Amino acid sequence: HTYHGSFPYYKQKNQVYVLAAPTTYSQYYLYAVDLATGNMKQLTEEIVCDYVYADGMIYFLANERRDDIFHCLQDLYALDLATGKKQLLTVIDSDTTINAQFAAAKNGLYYRDKEDGSFLFWNRYTGKRETVNSGSQVWNIYNQNGYIVAHFVETPENPYRLMVFAPSGQTMKQVYATADCSDKAVINADGFLVYRLEGTNQLVQVQL
Repeated sequence: HTYHGSFPYYKQKNQVYVLAAPTTYSQYYLYAVDLATGNMKQLTEEIVCDYVYADGMIYFLANERRDDIFHCLQDLYALDLATGKKQLLTVIDSDTTINAQFAAAKNGLYYRDKEDGSFLFWNRYTGKRETVNSGSQVWNIYNQNGYIVAHFVETPENPYRLMVFAPSGQTMKQVYATADCSDKAVINADGFLVYRLEGTNQLVQVQL
């Protein structure tokens, strides 16, 4: 096998998870590696392009195909490592100019709808999804020390340009929202948020 990517560790099963190719020139699949025995088990039949790990869940992109000359599509799946249950969540347009289209959190996944750019949250415990900041278009989503940061396009229908979410029980809660236009935000392990106002050198600091 050839290997690719980082190796998230799942303590309950004493396993790490890797992308591996059965032969040197073949496509990558997701495998579990048992650290006690060294045995490898293939977890996906789908050809996997990339994946992220969050609290016993793996979210992976698979089945890359060309929709037309401008759009390359990938399926976004959720895989529960405790049960082995796999669920197709949505389809991602990987050729879009949007910086990041999904981010994994402790209690689920935030992602961008490829049709209208709306911001959605899928709850891993309930299996339900909900629209966040209705009427908005999200252009960047990422995880900072367990917090989810989302930036939105500046439109009259959208009251917020920057939102931050944190785990709360078996869901996520909004802990900050502002109309400030920001191109980057950083949150440390103590929940201290710093973001730059777009087009300036001015920094805003907030204790979440």
